[in-house]
Amino acid sequence: MDDFVRDTLAQAGLSDWIKVFKDEGIDTETFYMLQDANIEKLIPKMGPNLKFKKLLRRLKAEQTQNESPNHFPTHVLPSTSGTEQGKRKSGQQLDSKGQPAAKRKFIEREAKILSEVRNIMEDITAKLQDDSDLNKFLKEKIENLETEKRELVGVFGKTGAGKTSLINAVLEEENLLPCGRVKACTSVMIKVEANRHNKKYEAEIEFISPEDWEDELGSLLCIIQDNDDYDTREEYRDALDKLSALYGEEWRGKSCKQLMDRK
Repeated sequence: MDDFVRDTLAQAGLSDWIKVFKDEGIDTETFYMLQDANIEKLIPKMGPNLKFKKLLRRLKAEQTQNESPNHFPTHVLPSTSGTEQGKRKSGQQLDSKGQPAAKRKFIEREAKILSEVRNIMEDITAKLQDDSDLNKFLKEKIENLETEKRELVGVFGKTGAGKTSLINAVLEEENLLPCGRVKACTSVMIKVEANRHNKKYEAEIEFISPEDWEDELGSLLCIIQDNDDYDTREEYRDALDKLSALYGEEWRGKSCKQLMDRK
């Protein structure tokens, strides 16, 4: 153990665990390498465990802010004379360290957002008190969150509940996905990913085969016809909304075969 680890634990109110870290030989280098599984063994108690994880994530975020800009080389163009070593692209602003200012600003903003998300997840974990299967699942997923990983977030809800509106709001793009207040607009599953290749939006559309759609359409119509069962009322409403989103009111009174006809 070195002074950094000892002082960090002491300042965070985790002095009781200094001896544990010392016995395990945790120094500054291995301190930043700690993962959730390691932390669980070092600090088994929930309260100190959560406090340390929050501390470590904050320190890692600060470390990322300090180190990440060095990973982006200054853009250099071939020299046009024997004495020039190169020059930066026209119009590109560099910061005091010679790094692209826009990239550094993006990295700092991303690190700040990640840190805020971690804090929110810690607060949510603290509120998951009972040991229900759902809470256990959520705790496991939250504890396994890693800054370096790409996470998949599912947005679930009834048709027309506002899932696409929520995604548009999060991305600060009002019209990225179709949405409306009167009826459901998005009738298929959609996946939205960060585009790190360029600033433009790209769409990859996967079409369902006629055979698969005919099978699903038949199931939706069966749910509509057999709506007396109490257990299927929610499925009935979802099927109703989905058919209306796809066909408007044209589907009513028509068979599966008629709906499958090409216009």
